[in-house]
Amino acid sequence: MAAPTIPHPVRIPAKLYVALSGFMIVISIVSTLQTFPYGDGPDWPALTSSRDPRSGLHILNQRRLEVPAAFYKLLKGCTSILWCVLIPLQHNQALRQRFPAWHRRGGYLATGLSVELGLAGYWMVVRGWTTTHENFFHIHRMYGLSLPGFAWPTFDAALVPLGIFFYSSMVMTIATARRKQFEAHRRWAMIHSSWGYAIAVERALMLALYAAGWLLHALPPAIKHDLLRVPTDYDGKLQAELGALAWSLWIAGIIVTVWIYRQGSGAGIISAWRNSRSVASAKAA
Repeated sequence: MAAPTIPHPVRIPAKLYVALSGFMIVISIVSTLQTFPYGDGPDWPALTSSRDPRSGLHILNQRRLEVPAAFYKLLKGCTSILWCVLIPLQHNQALRQRFPAWHRRGGYLATGLSVELGLAGYWMVVRGWTTTHENFFHIHRMYGLSLPGFAWPTFDAALVPLGIFFYSSMVMTIATARRKQFEAHRRWAMIHSSWGYAIAVERALMLALYAAGWLLHALPPAIKHDLLRVPTDYDGKLQAELGALAWSLWIAGIIVTVWIYRQGSGAGIISAWRNSRSVASAKAA
């Protein structure tokens, strides 16, 4: 029986992966600084920081305060840097063709790093080390509206679908490699890597929100406070930034979803999944 074919060969965005990896490496290094000299306390304008409501500290400083250093710097920081170095190399076609054995070993290592990073992230949720609303089922609302685009769930809630897509695509990446369905394997590897980079997209969105916060701060008071209702009280600032943090992760997930569909030609992703299932069913029969 001939192996099923997959339309639209996958396009690996090597340059984009290198850029996202470089960005995340810088963020990881900054995260390991002894103190992040930005965004603590009540004096910063709304949306120019990401302050944790429990302390008023920027989330990076809050994590240094409560997360054990070995866990945060090694299991999160160093592991993240290693993942960011390895993933672009795994997707490099020239290296993959010239050193297939290295590529295979690198795949094992990348899988282990993905598992560890995901578990470490969820352990932070379990331990309450993430900056999120105390009620998991809370809905953040802009201007008190419940309309689409003006209401979204919490940061921790966003981690649920992100983890499902991240781990399920990892399983499919492994399964297609073991079945020697290499085109499907490359497609699922691209999907899995893209979900891994969702955190990089979220961090970039947060930087964009900081810039937007400073622009809002520069507006005349009549526009800033009366029209746009940018909060000036400390609690209002904290709640706005908590909602912005959750918003950035949900929007990052949407961006990655749309990008994967367009990059993978949509139908090709569905075909990869169906073909994987059909081959598995044929072997079982």
